[in-house]
Amino acid sequence: MTFSNEVGRHSWIRVLFIVRIISLALSIFLLVPGLVCATEIEEFKKGVVKITALVNGQLRVGTGFIVRLDKEAAYIVTAAHVISGDSKPQVWFFPLPHQSFASQVLGIDGTNENGLATLRVPDPIPDGLMALPLDQTTQASGGETITFIGFPPNLAPWTVSTGSISGRKGPHLMFQALVEEGHSGGPLLLDGKVIGVVTDAQGRLGYAVPTPVLAIALKGWQVEPSGADSLSLEISGKDGAPMVRIPVGQFETNIESRSGTGNITEGIRYMVYVEDFFIDKYEVTIERYGKFLQVTGRTAPEYWDHIKMPQDANRPVVGVTWHEAKAYCHWAGKRLPTEDEWEKSARGTDGRIYPWGNEPPTSQHTNFATFGDFEVSKLSPVGTFERDRSPYGVYDLAGNVSEWTADSWNELRNLDREAAETVAGSQKVIRGGAWNAKDEYLRAALRSSASPTHTDGGLGFRCAQNPGTTP
Repeated sequence: MTFSNEVGRHSWIRVLFIVRIISLALSIFLLVPGLVCATEIEEFKKGVVKITALVNGQLRVGTGFIVRLDKEAAYIVTAAHVISGDSKPQVWFFPLPHQSFASQVLGIDGTNENGLATLRVPDPIPDGLMALPLDQTTQASGGETITFIGFPPNLAPWTVSTGSISGRKGPHLMFQALVEEGHSGGPLLLDGKVIGVVTDAQGRLGYAVPTPVLAIALKGWQVEPSGADSLSLEISGKDGAPMVRIPVGQFETNIESRSGTGNITEGIRYMVYVEDFFIDKYEVTIERYGKFLQVTGRTAPEYWDHIKMPQDANRPVVGVTWHEAKAYCHWAGKRLPTEDEWEKSARGTDGRIYPWGNEPPTSQHTNFATFGDFEVSKLSPVGTFERDRSPYGVYDLAGNVSEWTADSWNELRNLDREAAETVAGSQKVIRGGAWNAKDEYLRAALRSSASPTHTDGGLGFRCAQNPGTTP
């Protein structure tokens, strides 16, 4: 064999080897669609920061990411335990990796492994930064490939790692990956958007706080995310009604019931876990219910002949049975909320008595204690009372009209709602006070019930919807 033939043979071997490598890489890329391409990763790094905190003489290193950029500052989210104990942590941005910037702690909601914190770095800040987009609607159930960026010990800064979602543990996302201390506070990325904040690790299992929970924390700290395509906490239902997202998690409740004598019985406090869902921001209005009647040809509810349009269009519909309320929600691609969902929407997670807090109700808070015979004019247009607004931005949960829920009545609350809901003729749970109710009936934990065929001039409803459901 000549020298030239030998060289040619080796050249072909090299070409075949390169082709096989490219084919293998392409196969891996196609099999793992959740992986983010290199170009996108370089962009995401502009929104990820290194954080150092000095606590008791010891240096902590963690990760954070930018959720808002404006002319005056960059706002950064991280895990609470990364910066706890240091009021002015140092922040390092990707465009200037060797220069640190002092930050101000705007809020911190705990020092445990699941707490979050937000920082503010004032101007001047480097050019070329970006706020990462928050995805508050994607439901990661398991198997999805995720990417995260951080500062694990003994590795290069802004290290990119991958893993896969393994499920949920309570309100937290679990993912399988090699997670180290320096990853804490970093973004969990799926399809180019943030779906969680890495907060803890146990071996090859990581934990992240989902972005809907993060969004509630940011709202409390008065930080509005500005990342491109950051999704709102609100959507619009098929019927055009605005809906508010209620995040997954526990809330404190107690069983309060009212009897026919008007006496209120308060039960033992306990915790209830609710998956995330959307709920109508306002009670279903006369105008929206009128469109439902027009499209479906159903019989109008009681009191319909009292209505004068257009002045009554934005008042809540009343006189509907439980079956009629359920039919409307189904027509709109939604459902009635469970009583647990209704209560969490009304009182949040801090155990408050009313949607606005613990302050006793007055005529400035909501529409109640307006007694006498029914008149449509006694119903306030939905959203009239700014104080009758829950921590999540849901209106009229204390007064105006009481509301049907999906649940059948059970003195100890329902253990099996699906089965209970189908019990023929069973009493249905009603929540919230009304224009003709006394102040004690406005309490968010209070429960009452009525036959599903019952109608009343102070009884209406609103709808709920599961995330990812297309109306």
